[in-house]
Amino acid sequence: MLAEASRAGWEDFVTSQQSSIAGVSDPVARLRARGRAYVEFARARPSLFRVLFMEPRPGHSPDADLAGLVGDVAQAMSSGTLRPGDAQLVALTIWAAVHGVAALASSHPDAPDALVDLLAHDTVEAMLAGLRGDPQRR
Repeated sequence: MLAEASRAGWEDFVTSQQSSIAGVSDPVARLRARGRAYVEFARARPSLFRVLFMEPRPGHSPDADLAGLVGDVAQAMSSGTLRPGDAQLVALTIWAAVHGVAALASSHPDAPDALVDLLAHDTVEAMLAGLRGDPQRR
């Protein structure tokens, strides 16, 4: 039963991510949209978020989960928007930062939406600023 709920919840999460980036061609804009969608999912479905992203899932590899994020990072690196590096490591770093905000949001559903939105925005912007290829573009 829990496995079926997780599978259905996972499909809901994937759909929310895909919807957030539909029609967005810029990889950095997709990174921002993915981050917003991740935090919004955590706020909208906190229990499911915790099951999907904060509980061990035996036999599950995060590589497939991060493929889109890694692809966006790699594209931003190849365009010079983000400095060159290990796209998977950078994607994991971005995910870890946004995951922290999402975990706080799911654990504290009474937190004001405006505060969570600001925290998510500032976290993503700080990550991107630190990853920029050109310091003048920060």
